[in-house]
Amino acid sequence: KTRACHNTFKAHSQTQTARNMAFLVLVASSSAATRTASSSLSARRSHVAVCTHVSTTNRRRRRRRRLMTSKYKTMTTFVTRSSYSTLEQILGSIKDLPPSERPDALRAAEQPVKSLLNEMKEKNQISKWNSLGKINSENVFPRAFTEVGLNDVDAKIGTPNNDADFNFIVTVTLTTSLLAVIIGATLPGDWGAFGSYLMGGVSLVVLAIGSTAPGLLKIGVDSVSRLNPEYMERIVKHEAAHFLIAYLSGIPVSSYSLGLMEMHVELLEAKIEKKLVGKAGVITQEEMEALAVVAMSGVAAEAKYFEKVAGQEADLFSLQKAMNKTEPKLGAQKEKSITRWAVYKAAKIITDNEKSYVRLCRAMKEDKSVAECIKAIESA
Repeated sequence: KTRACHNTFKAHSQTQTARNMAFLVLVASSSAATRTASSSLSARRSHVAVCTHVSTTNRRRRRRRRLMTSKYKTMTTFVTRSSYSTLEQILGSIKDLPPSERPDALRAAEQPVKSLLNEMKEKNQISKWNSLGKINSENVFPRAFTEVGLNDVDAKIGTPNNDADFNFIVTVTLTTSLLAVIIGATLPGDWGAFGSYLMGGVSLVVLAIGSTAPGLLKIGVDSVSRLNPEYMERIVKHEAAHFLIAYLSGIPVSSYSLGLMEMHVELLEAKIEKKLVGKAGVITQEEMEALAVVAMSGVAAEAKYFEKVAGQEADLFSLQKAMNKTEPKLGAQKEKSITRWAVYKAAKIITDNEKSYVRLCRAMKEDKSVAECIKAIESA
């Protein structure tokens, strides 16, 4: 009985061990299958994710390419059809800014405006922009001045013209004298005498201010001078010459003014402002000669169309500042020679482009915008 029980227990143990081994094999096989399936699923998911990412990226690229193409076509059409309008919008937005913000806006707009004008020229919409090319000084003989309509250049350049001041003093003196006579004849007793002396004293005050601080009378002088049509014509021709030659030289104009005490043409060129106004730095003679033609263009226009040159002080001052920064330094005779050449060159450019110049003067008289003035230049 004992041996039979032992054999039965041994057989039961072997059976249980076999069952345990079978269970372990089954578990191991199941784990391996699970791992294989998990790896396959992960690989499938990774492949799907990669394909989805590539597909999304490609769709984004195609969408971006379509947008860029559409935007380029829109910009091209806009520039082609309304380049002048674009230019007017850019410059008009700058003109409306407060004075403190204008310098930064002008520097920021310099390259876009130049790029727009260059693109317009490439598309044959304009032809005169930056058409002068390289400018070098040369010896000018007296006969050459007469060929471009300049007479007695040496007598006109550098000679102060006080006609406007004289006319102002005469106008004030005659007006106050006439009023003094009228007051003395109309007001009774001491009132008439007091009024006459008071009006007579106005002339003396004006003469005293003109002798000690003539700058204080500039507004009055300019106001009285504008009553003369020739004076206004002189202003227009002077500023139009600056506008035209700057444009032909490849220097864009941002604005201009013919107003009281505000006669100027503002150039959209930071380099010019830095060279003429900045304290530091030097310029080459070639750069100075190009600036000289632009600076003396107003003087050349007045010398060409009028007997005397009135508005030359500011132009000569700007030219002298440019000459002072030139390296190597120029002698007095060389400076005089370059000044005479610059006047001749500017007058010749005006003569060669006289139709454009006349149309520009007409546009500026009518207070047209800069874009419309450029249209006037290009339409000739």
